[in-house]
Amino acid sequence: MIAERPTRYSKNPTSGDLLLVRGCLLPASGQRTTSLGSTPYLFSKEESSRAPKPNGSMADPQSMLRKVYLFSQVGDETLTGLAAQLHRKPFRKGTIIFHKDQAGDALYIVESGRIRIFLPTQGGEELTVEVAGPGDVFGELALLDGRPRSASADTLEDTVTFTISRDEFQKYLSRAPQLAAALVELLSSRLRHVTEYAESLAFLDVHARLARTLLEMSDRYGIHKDGIEIDFDLTQADLATMVGATRERVNRALAAFRTQGLLELRGRKIVLLDTDRLRQRVY
Repeated sequence: MIAERPTRYSKNPTSGDLLLVRGCLLPASGQRTTSLGSTPYLFSKEESSRAPKPNGSMADPQSMLRKVYLFSQVGDETLTGLAAQLHRKPFRKGTIIFHKDQAGDALYIVESGRIRIFLPTQGGEELTVEVAGPGDVFGELALLDGRPRSASADTLEDTVTFTISRDEFQKYLSRAPQLAAALVELLSSRLRHVTEYAESLAFLDVHARLARTLLEMSDRYGIHKDGIEIDFDLTQADLATMVGATRERVNRALAAFRTQGLLELRGRKIVLLDTDRLRQRVY
């Protein structure tokens, strides 16, 4: 989730944006990458549509694990053993799952709902690092180094997760080379993303960061409906923490995009009308 060194933020003296000063960020989930080189994720859009919903019946742990990239290549015997070690945990919307610097001893897999991974800043603000959905994993660094959590996690809606302890995961890691290879690929994907994420925070202006965030979300949650509707209820504060800017500056950027015909707002949903021009705003 987060790189080795502590991360600090400061305010840009001219814009008021949050800037990455030292250290780097890693997202919480993923293997596949969107066309923008955006946050990696584990399910394809087709798989996501079949993933368990918050109000659905309980998923079979072994079938669910088989759809998660980290476990998709392991043998049936190993998968059965891993599934037997899972613990199902439901959380209400707005629940803190863990705090930054808390002891980390488990990997989380999202069965249903959405998780926000975020950093509390020295100024009392929050920077959203990643949003994890069904099939995504987070907290994997604790499985390897046993160090405290490098970010906080809370729920954006009613959510169900499965967890597996560090001790149990490491037993299977030593027996299953496919699992070890998938973990290396996952961490490599995290590391590749961190460069892009840090670059975005340091060098892109608010309009470009907002455009990139919206395009990434449309890849993961987009529904084609007179444009691309981002199927995700976002408050102004939520979006600001994802972009890494003040709510006021993000609202001004949204208003500018509306005026330019790039998007429109339908209630709390954002609908992208011209993704090509939004991409031009990023590069």
